[in-house]
This record gives sequence, C-alpha cells and structure tokens, in this order.
Amino acid sequence: MKRIPARPDLGHLKKQAKELLALYRSSDPGATARFRDALPAAAGKSDTAITALGLRLHDAQSCIAREYGFASWADLQGFVLARRAQADDPAKTVLHWLRCVYAGDIAGGAARSRPLVAVRLLDDSPGLLGDDPYLACAIGDEAALRRATAQDPGWVHRAGGPLQLPPLVAVTHSGLLKLPAYAERLRACARFLLDAGADANQSTGNRCRRHRSRPRPKPSACPRCTVPPARTTTLNSRNCCCRRAPIRTTTSRSTTRSKTWPASSCC
Repeated sequence: MKRIPARPDLGHLKKQAKELLALYRSSDPGATARFRDALPAAAGKSDTAITALGLRLHDAQSCIAREYGFASWADLQGFVLARRAQADDPAKTVLHWLRCVYAGDIAGGAARSRPLVAVRLLDDSPGLLGDDPYLACAIGDEAALRRATAQDPGWVHRAGGPLQLPPLVAVTHSGLLKLPAYAERLRACARFLLDAGADANQSTGNRCRRHRSRPRPKPSACPRCTVPPARTTTLNSRNCCCRRAPIRTTTSRSTTRSKTWPASSCC
C-alpha cells in the first residue's frame, strides 16, 4: 500500500489518475496490471479483457484510491482535505476529525460521515483524542467512560466535548458503528451509559445547514396607504392598492360580474 505524504495535494492525485488512464488507453501492461491488482471489476482478468472494459477516469481514480488503502476516491479526497485542514489549522484538528465521524446533522454542515477516513486519521495520530470522555464516546472506549464515571457520575447527563453532545448521543450517532471493528465496542458503551443512569431520550437538535428553517417574510402592505395585506393580495407596480385595487369577482344566479375598486376607496 502506498503511503500518503504529510501534506498531500489533491491536484497531484488527480494528475496521477489521468496519467494512469492515459497509460491504460495506450495498452501499457503496467497500467493494466495496476487495474487488475486494485480494481474489483478487473480482478483476475486478462490484459485483453481489461482493455475491453473501456475503463474511464472514475475507474482510474478508484484504482489510485485503493492503492492508497481507501475504498473509494471520495474517501481518499475526504482524507486529503482533512489532512490539509489539520496542517493549516492545528488548533481545529479534533474538530476536523469529528466531522469525519459524525454526519452533518450532528457535526454541522451537510456532509455525511466518513468512518474509514476517521479511522485512518486516528491511526496517523494515536494521541489525538487525549483523555476527553466525550471523544472516547465516538470510538467506543468503554474503559475511558468508566474512569470518567468513577470520577464524576453526573457527567453522563451533561453535554460536552467540542460538539457539545450528550454522551449517549455521541455514542449512538458515531459513524464508526458502520465498521465491524467498532460496532460492538460502541454498543457496549451505550449499554454502560444506560446502566449508569443516562437518559435514553438524550437528543440534540438537527445541526444540518440544509434543515435550518429560514424566516418567512412578513406580509407587507403598500407603504403609501393603510390597506391591510389581506386586502391587497398583489402589490406591485402594475397592481398597487394606491393605483388600482385588486379585482373582486362576485357571482349571482344570472350573471358573473367584476368590480374594480377605485383608487379613492383605499387611499
């Protein structure tokens, strides 16, 4: 498996994918072998069969990602962006990591969780989480939770950590639940917190930007008169209550007639 440099460059990785695709299209045996070794669609096939697949740029990107140990180009891209963000602003390293662990409804924003990226970042920085029990919730470290509860039994009821999450929410919403190596650990932590008295209804509001409610505009009346908005349903330059009021239609048994309110009736 290839090793990613400390400050990876996404542009350079894209260039690698384009170069690999160009070699493949020129029937280079080395490029064909790389696709066979890394791309599931080409596994076990002959050079002729791989050439006949007509692989495209996204296949080359997937091959590059798998050579670096990621399941997809999106995961590799997420890892590179997180690593660059950590290098540019070390003070927010933990926050960038949490945004890979939790989806946007918990961490804020609109992104989905990327647990494989989070694990890879944690492997590169083993001491990243320190002794924070709220961060221990994210990875299912039951021993850390037990130590925190022994020191302060009431912490299981309080929100905390960089994202201000209640402990049970921090455990049950962790994206690492998707990974078999972490799933049982996180379930054990959830059981421990419930046994320690944590409220099963702990929750936090939806922090996803796409779900934030926008204030509705207030109905406006014409600035030149006092006619209420309910009467002046259409306010624009062509049909203003000060120039010509909206048309009201009345229906009788024999006729249907339209009546226009004169300007003097509203202003």
